[in-house]
Amino acid sequence: RHVMRELDHTALREYRKRAMHLNLDSQRPVAQPLSATERKDLQRNTLSDVVSKRLGKRELRSDVNREALMALGEHYLKLAEESMAESTAESTAESTAGSTVGSMAGAAEPSDAELA
Repeated sequence: RHVMRELDHTALREYRKRAMHLNLDSQRPVAQPLSATERKDLQRNTLSDVVSKRLGKRELRSDVNREALMALGEHYLKLAEESMAESTAESTAESTAGSTVGSMAGAAEPSDAELA
């Protein structure tokens, strides 16, 4: 409704005079029910699902092992989740006891041999 209030109605009347047919409908469109495939597309995926799908479809060089890349992606996601959990726990403890926030410095990364 606020859009209709902001329109220049004098100009609209002028357009109607010159046009053969001008119908300006200000009502909201009727919501159409979604099909099963459209509803499925709207469902949210987890970050892990998105990473797996993207890495599974991504074009890679011939010397890159897809399974190792996907495993590395999952590894980094787990590290991030653990870091967030630690950070949340520490910030909760900090707010109650005044402790400091830790880091991911001690986290082990997979070696190049594991990726090949």
